[in-house]
Amino acid sequence: MHFFVYVFVVFSFLTILVSADNPPSLVGFQQVYGLVHNVTVSGYQLNITTPSFATLVLLDAEDRFGYDRALKVYGRAGEQISFILVPPTGNKTILGLVPYAVSSLTYLEFDFRQPGNFTVNETTTPPPSADNDDDDRRPSRNRNNTNTSVNATGICRYNWECSLWSDCTVGQQSRDCYHADRCDDLLAQRLIGSIDRVESPAESRACTATESEAPAVVCAAGQKRCQGTVLQECSSVGTEWRFVQSCTQGCDTVAGRCVAAPVEQQPAPVVQESSFSLWYYVGGGVVLIALVGGVILLWYWHKYKPVKEYIKNTRLEGYADEKIQMKLIGEGWDPKRVEKLMK
Repeated sequence: MHFFVYVFVVFSFLTILVSADNPPSLVGFQQVYGLVHNVTVSGYQLNITTPSFATLVLLDAEDRFGYDRALKVYGRAGEQISFILVPPTGNKTILGLVPYAVSSLTYLEFDFRQPGNFTVNETTTPPPSADNDDDDRRPSRNRNNTNTSVNATGICRYNWECSLWSDCTVGQQSRDCYHADRCDDLLAQRLIGSIDRVESPAESRACTATESEAPAVVCAAGQKRCQGTVLQECSSVGTEWRFVQSCTQGCDTVAGRCVAAPVEQQPAPVVQESSFSLWYYVGGGVVLIALVGGVILLWYWHKYKPVKEYIKNTRLEGYADEKIQMKLIGEGWDPKRVEKLMK
């Protein structure tokens, strides 16, 4: 009796293992592109994740993403795409969560100064190439979100923008200022004659404690919350939500923590009976081998059938074997296994 209980437990475990092993999506994806406003320095990267996908892209010189190459995001219906801005140094910023929409082309605009405030536009027009686009066709931080003033004599005037004043510390406040225009680029391209280099506004000033422009408190220090599958924690001063981690098993909104992975239950040890029949165990062994063999065949069919169909269909569409092989390897398949499947 104990033997058949053991067989049932093993068979159930292998069935669960097979059902959980899904191959990556080969053809379904969502293409995204867009830009991030108010990024004042270079070197920022954008971390784009779903529960089953993650990629890190570097913002270009105009704070755009998805222009130099097609940016494809893979996921499943009902999931959300997390867009997290990663600076060269310092804390990450969650720009927003966007519902995953397979087979769609999406243009997005985020604001670094206002996380969570963004626009999403479904479109059918792919982004222009970074090598041959122009300012009249592409979304651009320089075109849409700066004020470049060029007079009739070809002189470009600096237009300065500044961040908010810092807290009053030892009688001083500070801020960062930068000129939000394209004067230097236009001069380098010889599209203007000269630049009116307006002096930068003051970046420091004396203050008293009552003059401090403290940011508004938006949460309790140390408080945690779930934004989709992303866990956030309130900063020590309660002025912002900060990224903690992405929850692969989901986020518990009540407890404010990631859902733990299920603990694998080990089968109970089989106690050998004192008296047994040799043929009883021989027959049981044959049944066990047949069950395991059947599960292995089911696993092999379940895992590799979609890949074989993908190879067959893409060949019928005229794709070269080399491109098909590179695509599968890029999606995480083992090169040796792909080589065997291509035969």
